[in-house]
Amino acid sequence: MNSTYVNELGQIDWWERCSKLISNIFKPVIELWRGGTKNTIPWHRCLGASLFLQGVMFFRFDLFCLTKFQLPHLYPRSPLFHWLYYYALTTAPFWGWAWHQVLKRERLTQILSEIFKSVGLQNNLGKLPTFIFDKPLDSSTRKLRISRSVLPLSAFHKAKDGLEGGLHIFIDEIRENRTEGTVDVIYAAKPMPELCKVADYKNITKSNFIIGTTRAKQLKANLNSVPHLLVAGQTGGGKSTFLRHFITSLYLNDDSCRFTIVDLKAGLDSQLFENLPRIEIPQTMEKAIAVLADLSKTIDYRMKLLRANKCKDISEYFKLAKEKRIEIAPENTDIQAGLCRHIIIIDEAAEMFLANDRAKTGDVHEARRILSQVARQGRSIGLHLVIATQRPDSRALDPQIKANLTGVLCFQMVNDTSSILVLGNGRATDLPPVPGRAIWKAGLEIIEIQTPLLEWNEAEELLKDKYLKQNLKPIEIQSNTSSNSKPVGPLEI
Repeated sequence: MNSTYVNELGQIDWWERCSKLISNIFKPVIELWRGGTKNTIPWHRCLGASLFLQGVMFFRFDLFCLTKFQLPHLYPRSPLFHWLYYYALTTAPFWGWAWHQVLKRERLTQILSEIFKSVGLQNNLGKLPTFIFDKPLDSSTRKLRISRSVLPLSAFHKAKDGLEGGLHIFIDEIRENRTEGTVDVIYAAKPMPELCKVADYKNITKSNFIIGTTRAKQLKANLNSVPHLLVAGQTGGGKSTFLRHFITSLYLNDDSCRFTIVDLKAGLDSQLFENLPRIEIPQTMEKAIAVLADLSKTIDYRMKLLRANKCKDISEYFKLAKEKRIEIAPENTDIQAGLCRHIIIIDEAAEMFLANDRAKTGDVHEARRILSQVARQGRSIGLHLVIATQRPDSRALDPQIKANLTGVLCFQMVNDTSSILVLGNGRATDLPPVPGRAIWKAGLEIIEIQTPLLEWNEAEELLKDKYLKQNLKPIEIQSNTSSNSKPVGPLEI
């Protein structure tokens, strides 16, 4: 072999060794820098260990130990070496943590690379996502950040089950940061709770409602940020229970809030709210169209009232002192004067949006037109639309209305097609068969949650208690059903 070629190979080998040595020297430095910028260094433990070692040096216990093992000559005597020794021992806890992070990162990188290969997270050039950091978010949830490696976010969602099985974790959320080219995996070592109970309905802030709970926290939303809702899912998933919780919660905590519950299928759950003040429940298409026609007139009146008070939305109007508000009398006596939150709930959209023996084609078109107007303009004037449906296709749910429903709560779906129509992906198909388990989507946020369970009798007691405190006399309507059945009509004021 040519001697020149051998010399060149030797130089390359020498350079690689030097590069590897320099890289190993700087690895703990990089980890310390990352720990400082990301605030992942355990400062209390490291500083405590450092203070302990300073105490050891101050009382010369280190010299005592070296003398005991007949190694006193190792103790530094010159000022320069003593200060170097002092610095090394004082910072040892931090360097120890950094080296632990280096070893942990290399071990985790190797494990992740094997799992990424097995689940198909590999781009066309064969490059895998790389590990960036893993840190706790709270006592039970952690965040794993990895590079995207030019892979779409959908590829990570598709690989979710494989990642959970390979890493022995439960993933709450996978989200991307496009500017940094990274993906965050929010995960925990324990599964989601299968029951969510609200501790105190009476102390929920006005206009707020609880969506559910993840492993670590309770999710809330506000009618200002999430003015309209789509609640979808197959029978038995938890739609009716969530609507019961949603209506009860807002009803108890806002004495001015009004409700219109359009229930064309005469469902049992709407009977819970029958005969309550501030709640209207049309159960025929003719009555529903009449109520919606009033809403159409209400939109014009409320717009005029906001312009007169120079307010851009209902929140600014509420901030005005009552004596400074300009009042305008509505032209129609069926319209309520002033402004208040008004929530319109369509319980099973297909009954209203599809022509059938109870809904004529003309009525269906009129209902779609008015509700589309509410969805587009209702946010600023305090009209909020909630659509519940088992069938999320374009025939059963008007696309224009759906486009304006800012919050989506999707319970388990029977197939990917239905899930994609609601969420834009098939995540709702993969939900476990746990009543109340759903996917919450608001903007770019997509989270698996357990929605609150509010039993019929619990809601009845809460509503009854509210009016007893207001010196009203709720009368429970006796039903002919057995004691184990739901009452036909719980309250009459």
